Amino acid sequence: MKVCTDSCLFGAMLSTLYSNAVNALDIGSGTGLLSLMYAQQNSNCKIDAIEIDEAAYQQSLQNISQSTCINVVNKSIIDFVATEKYNFIFSNPPFFKNSLKSPNELRNLAMHNSVLSYELLIKKATSLLEQNGLFAVLLPFEAQEEFIEIALQQKIFVTTIINIQQTFSHSFFRTVLVFSFRKTEITQQFIAIKNNENQYTEQFIDLLKDYYLNL
Repeated sequence: MKVCTDSCLFGAMLSTLYSNAVNALDIGSGTGLLSLMYAQQNSNCKIDAIEIDEAAYQQSLQNISQSTCINVVNKSIIDFVATEKYNFIFSNPPFFKNSLKSPNELRNLAMHNSVLSYELLIKKATSLLEQNGLFAVLLPFEAQEEFIEIALQQKIFVTTIINIQQTFSHSFFRTVLVFSFRKTEITQQFIAIKNNENQYTEQFIDLLKDYYLNL
């Protein structure tokens, strides 16, 4: 299964957002990328990685075989029951809410949020997050306002907004949102993956140098 650059960027950001979580939850973990990247920086954190798709789950098992701190669960997050609440919850949920669906049902599961709506994702995350914890999510940029509004209805507040663009000449196409039960002043940042000469930016290199062998 392919790994997207924006997912890698989000994975690299996780340890900067919460560096010392004791336990974490990866909702919709796919092949385990985010969990593995977080575990690389925080090997003491116990991570539960929840993935509904059987093929992605099987690949996750292979990918995390050398990691003792990640537990992969083949189940819908809606049906998942935790024994404790989490310090840190992160998710790269299904994209393309209103897009034309593919004939491939597995691709639909991976790319659309008809199975896991934003409302359900936020409700489940808030029910599993401990009072001082953080919830981080990677979304299409155009979903930012809607997601923040739904979260507000669940009494969880955005604390950090990081907007992502392909180059300085492109519009933002992804956003990373971080939520907390405590209302604070919002920190806003942006990052470009490449500069106008099609070279990785210093920001991108600094975040990904521990993961990309060619940086």
